[in-house]
Amino acid sequence: MMNNERASLSRFLKSSSTRLRSARPIKSRRTADFLSMSHNQGSLFIRRRVALERRSLLSRIKSIFSTSNRTLPQRRTFSGTISSSKSNSSHDSFKLHGKKRLFFYLSAIFGVPILLIIIAVYVFIDNSVLYAVTLRYKYQNLLLERQIQIQEDSPLNLKIMKLTTEDGVTVSNSTTGQKIVGEKASGYISVFNSTAEIKVISKGTEVLCISPSCNGLVYIANSDLNLGPGSSSGDLQIVASDIGENYNVNVNAGRFKVGNFDPNLEIIAANVRPITGGTPKKTVNIVSADDIKALEEKALNYLKGTILLKLTTDPNHVNKYLFSENSLKIEKISVQGDQEGQEADVVNLTVRAKGTIDAIPKDSINNIVEEMKASMVPDGYYLDEKTFKHNLSVASTDNDFIITITATGIGRVNLNIDELKSKLANQSLHEAEKIIISIPNIHGVSISYVPDYIPEFFRKVPSNPNKIQIRLIAEDPES
Repeated sequence: MMNNERASLSRFLKSSSTRLRSARPIKSRRTADFLSMSHNQGSLFIRRRVALERRSLLSRIKSIFSTSNRTLPQRRTFSGTISSSKSNSSHDSFKLHGKKRLFFYLSAIFGVPILLIIIAVYVFIDNSVLYAVTLRYKYQNLLLERQIQIQEDSPLNLKIMKLTTEDGVTVSNSTTGQKIVGEKASGYISVFNSTAEIKVISKGTEVLCISPSCNGLVYIANSDLNLGPGSSSGDLQIVASDIGENYNVNVNAGRFKVGNFDPNLEIIAANVRPITGGTPKKTVNIVSADDIKALEEKALNYLKGTILLKLTTDPNHVNKYLFSENSLKIEKISVQGDQEGQEADVVNLTVRAKGTIDAIPKDSINNIVEEMKASMVPDGYYLDEKTFKHNLSVASTDNDFIITITATGIGRVNLNIDELKSKLANQSLHEAEKIIISIPNIHGVSISYVPDYIPEFFRKVPSNPNKIQIRLIAEDPES
């Protein structure tokens, strides 16, 4: 049918064009008028004739398409048998073909430019707008504490190490002891036994002066003396019982009672030589036992700190071991310096000690810390490594080694920005909002479309992810 329509239209146009160009004689009254016209009049006549033919052609085309518009709905709904002549079928085919061609021409003339303009507008908007999204969420303050008890048979295979070192220190302090110093008077007294019995005076026997010049002063026998019976005599060495120059006695100035003997009837004693050497009393500072004990404790406390620092800052230990500070034990090795009773205003001691501390290798607990990092983060969040901190405190007893690990950090929303941009790209604003609202752990959303004068009909999310801006704002969970 389409081929018949095309052939019919082609014949019609060719016949119309042929009539316009042909020089066939016109068998009418106008022929004589045409031959008698001047050249200018003939040209005008031809132009009018051509215009008349064009109008006739256009009228025919319009009538064809107007007829087609009336008959096309009937063709879509017709279900009976068509019986027509060959010429009518060709004419209908010509009318349909003409409509389609005109529609094609009009589409080419008007539709394509409009389509190009629309495409250009979309491309311009897609490359010039910015789709900005601000997402607000509450960050999480993370805290986790774990205590591990390690024994020698612990399944964690954490071996307790004993690390030792030595150190020494010289310390001093003022003495607190005091004593009275001076010289005691000494000399000899003559002793006479007036009895018929042997008299024995033992060393340490008390000798009391009974003369007015030294009345009441006590001396001590410094040697033994045996006196035979009947007018036997001898010299007895005595020493003053205390310091003082008042114990000095001039020659023959004193009489003495020796022990419990009667000074008149049994033993008669007098100083036939002077008793001398006594000096005034003087109080001086001395090193006491308490001074030495206190200074040793001071030195050991100081060494406890220096040994601990030495062990924990040793380059061979600091990055390798975890120490239990309360397990440090100090053992005194030697003490040298001033002795107890020594006269001195300041006591000086040099103390040397050995320290022993419990430790475990740090590598043994790294896996535990990593497990804590993974378990402390809730779903939908990730741990901000820059904020992660962990403190280790260690305590030990005779059999156990207890580690307390305290981990802190900040959890942030686990959102892949690039992936979200790819999902939003080229979406309608409605679909984009649905995607954004579905993001978990987000409690606030604001969306802006720049520039905002773009008509709503043309608005959509840019296809270029670089034109999509996503900003995450972390807010205090307490706010």
